[in-house]
Amino acid sequence: MTKKKRQGHYCKICGEYKANERFTGKGHATHICKSCQSLPPETKTDQIRCRQIERLMDKYPLTRNDWDFLEKCAKKFAGKESGEIAQDILEIRRGVYTQMVKGEEEDIPSPEELDILPEFREEPYEF
Repeated sequence: MTKKKRQGHYCKICGEYKANERFTGKGHATHICKSCQSLPPETKTDQIRCRQIERLMDKYPLTRNDWDFLEKCAKKFAGKESGEIAQDILEIRRGVYTQMVKGEEEDIPSPEELDILPEFREEPYEF
């Protein structure tokens, strides 16, 4: 069986596959759609940085360069969206890591708490 190809092109900034008509002549080569080309340069770079950070969410384990990139983004771009996302990922990853090292299981619910069933009526329904 052959792999089905996607129609159109991938936009680096918005992260979507769009039709060929949504790209200009230069947009095909740079992989940036018309709507993203009209954005201000600061917004473009911030969205590209967000895509890079989101790719690191699924990566395990993170390399030293990945950790450095997240820390740099969290400090340097604190007021922007990419800085907030980087800070959230750092908090999540460090929280999980410190929990595993210390052996603390306070935030993890017990199996009894997970198996709580709703109460059902004992009386049959009347029609």
